[in-house]
Amino acid sequence: MVGPEFAEIAADIDQPLHSVVLAGSVCRRRDVEAIADKVKLGRLWNFCGVRDRWPLVACALRPDLFEHTGVDGFVHERVNDRFHDFGHGGAIEPAFIKDTIIPLLLYGENPKGIPRPSVSGLHDPATYRKFAAALLGGGIFTLCLLPWWFAALTGAALGYAYYRWPEED
Repeated sequence: MVGPEFAEIAADIDQPLHSVVLAGSVCRRRDVEAIADKVKLGRLWNFCGVRDRWPLVACALRPDLFEHTGVDGFVHERVNDRFHDFGHGGAIEPAFIKDTIIPLLLYGENPKGIPRPSVSGLHDPATYRKFAAALLGGGIFTLCLLPWWFAALTGAALGYAYYRWPEED
């Protein structure tokens, strides 16, 4: 399920849910109460990939609709935020499901994580907004002067380089 719709779907659920596991969440922080009210106490889990850029991109492009809770967590007493050193899709890797999610759901084991990372420019949606604006502006300028295929390759290379930019220490 995707972020904004989850709160609406949760409002329609009559029975309490045993557990909810979020991974790469783009749910808004203001919607967490609607979700938490439908889940048994202590059974709402949010696995955050500290190298996941897609929730940040979604928040940068549509801040009215999405938040980057799959990277920075909900920071809410009813949500168990767990941070892990993986990127997009890391929580649905078979090894992670086998070692973390299945024991959590079947046996109630409390999964471990890494400490909450410090916020850097790469964890700020404004960084992605600036990059998108620069890429769009540069792309329009390049399209006017160069062949389309060169502009497309340049844009793809810049986008890939920016996505692979190393974390700040």
